[in-house]
Amino acid sequence: MTEEAFDLFEMILSHPPGSFKYFHSEGKEVDIQQALKNKDELQARIAHARNSNCFIEVISLRLQHLEMWLRIYYNNSRHNEPRQQEFGRLIKQCFKIGLNKNIYDRLSTFNKDRRISIHGYLMGQMKYNDFYKTIEDSDTLSQDLIEFVILNAGEVVTEEHRTSHNNVGDLIFFVDRVLADLKSSKDNTFVF
Repeated sequence: MTEEAFDLFEMILSHPPGSFKYFHSEGKEVDIQQALKNKDELQARIAHARNSNCFIEVISLRLQHLEMWLRIYYNNSRHNEPRQQEFGRLIKQCFKIGLNKNIYDRLSTFNKDRRISIHGYLMGQMKYNDFYKTIEDSDTLSQDLIEFVILNAGEVVTEEHRTSHNNVGDLIFFVDRVLADLKSSKDNTFVF
């Protein structure tokens, strides 16, 4: 274990139990440095796309962010079947293992509206500016999903995590900090 990791665990263990949660990644090969850069710029990209009236871009980026958090939830909750790849099916899987009904309903509505927006635009099912309602209706969905996942999935970090095997992409969150950041976010494109 590196000195930085040792210091991190000393800090974690100095807080009350449950202050930090550990989330396993999927264990797939990830370019973690690029993933972190992309995550860091996501909020600005969503804001820029929204301000530029590039509504399909906003919906697409929001979809990727929501899907990432659904995967985190699914991979860190008890389940008996492999994770579905398709977004709508993943929403249903997560609901079956405990996803909050209100969040499930909002995700399902977002997914339905997203499909109509992206696949129905050239078929004349809607006008481009109609996409904005999908964006407005899903403005706080990421925050609500993240809060639910942080509180209802993952493992409380304990001394045993100090020597456990970790995969690239595994996450440790300081629960109170994440919740405070979510609550204080004045920007509806909050990304974490």
